[in-house]
Amino acid sequence: MGLKTYQTGLSLLELMTAIVILIILTTVAIPSFSALVEQTRQETAAEQLRNHLALARIESVTRQEWVTVCRSDDQQTCVGDSLTGATEWSGLIMFVDHDRSRLPTKTEDLIRVSTFKSPVTVHWNRGDSLTYQPDGSCYPAFLTALFVSRRQPR
Repeated sequence: MGLKTYQTGLSLLELMTAIVILIILTTVAIPSFSALVEQTRQETAAEQLRNHLALARIESVTRQEWVTVCRSDDQQTCVGDSLTGATEWSGLIMFVDHDRSRLPTKTEDLIRVSTFKSPVTVHWNRGDSLTYQPDGSCYPAFLTALFVSRRQPR
C-alpha cells in the first residue's frame, strides 16, 4: 500500500492571485474612503456651526443682550466684513456685542471660541458674521440660508 500525500499550504500561483485581488480591492476602496472622510468632516463642521448659532440665539435671549457670531482665523479677532457670499471659515468667535459693532471689545464678553478641524467654505447670506437681538431674532431681520462646502485645494 502506498501512502497518500496531501498538499499543505498555497502554491505560488494561488498566493499571487490573492495578492493581486487584494491590491485591486485596496486601490478601489481608498479613494472611496477618503471621500467619505471628507464628507464627514464637512457635515461635522456644518453641524458645529449650526450648534453655535443655536447657542448664540439662546445666549442672546438669556442674557437679554446682542450676541454676535463671527468668522475668525486667529480665535481672537473677527475677520472680514463681507455681508453675503462664500467665505472660508477656520474658526469662530461668539461674544456679547454691547456696542453693536460686530467686533469683540473686551475678553470678558467672549462666550465661546471654536475652531474647525479643517477649514470649510460657508455660503450664506450673512457673510462673515451674524448678530442675534435680545428677543432672539437676527439682525438685520431676513431669512438666513446656510450651505457648507468642501474646501478647495490650493
